[in-house]
Amino acid sequence: MTIPRKRRPSVISVHHWPLDRYPNWVQALLRFRWLRPRRVIEVSVADDLVEGSTVIYNPVPRGESLRDSGAGVLGPSFDLIAVARHSHEKGLDTLINALGRLPDRHLTLFGSGALTEDLVKLAQNTGVASRVTFAGSRPRPDVLGAMSRCRTLVMPSRWEAMPMSLLEAVSVDSPIVLSDIAAHQRFIEFGAGVPFRVDDDVDLANAIEACGRAVVQAQLVNGRSRLRAEQSESVIGRSWLSLVKSQGGVA
Repeated sequence: MTIPRKRRPSVISVHHWPLDRYPNWVQALLRFRWLRPRRVIEVSVADDLVEGSTVIYNPVPRGESLRDSGAGVLGPSFDLIAVARHSHEKGLDTLINALGRLPDRHLTLFGSGALTEDLVKLAQNTGVASRVTFAGSRPRPDVLGAMSRCRTLVMPSRWEAMPMSLLEAVSVDSPIVLSDIAAHQRFIEFGAGVPFRVDDDVDLANAIEACGRAVVQAQLVNGRSRLRAEQSESVIGRSWLSLVKSQGGVA
């Protein structure tokens, strides 16, 4: 704070949460221009942490690289899947409640965490336990295989940065339903996912049903294609190269 701003270093913020999730002193550091670092570079985000920062998105991985990792190796197809840690911010309770409004659908949850037992009890209490499979933490090839063979991947998070699972889902052409939080807006703007109001299980159930309509499926295919082009590994690589050059790091 005592160093003149022109002499302060650049700061790289990687995969950050929304600004209001941070301690007050961090919010003050980034909100007040006279306290800020000289330059803030944000990586793997969908919204600016501070005004005037440089944002570089994580790339959509190439589908070939995911297939090489084993995508599609699982035999059976999947209906609804969620790939997430079992914690409050992931909003999996909203998804289980929505399943109660979708009597013909089945949900597979990949992941584990502190709330697994609570989610199991919720599934029992809402009468959907027979239609929820808790797959636990699985090897990456298994998860990628499920993504490539599911009817819908659901991301009901209450807050996020930019989840890699969504980028992988775009790469392997998974239909996506996702909450309308700030971190998901890039996917929504490109038409690569069907949004629903965060924490609203009725709206989530409606979005899942909409995802099965032919016109929506066509929109999602187009949206994923656009996002893959705009956020490809080569495009993001050029962004990094340009940034490094601007900092004097490359001749």
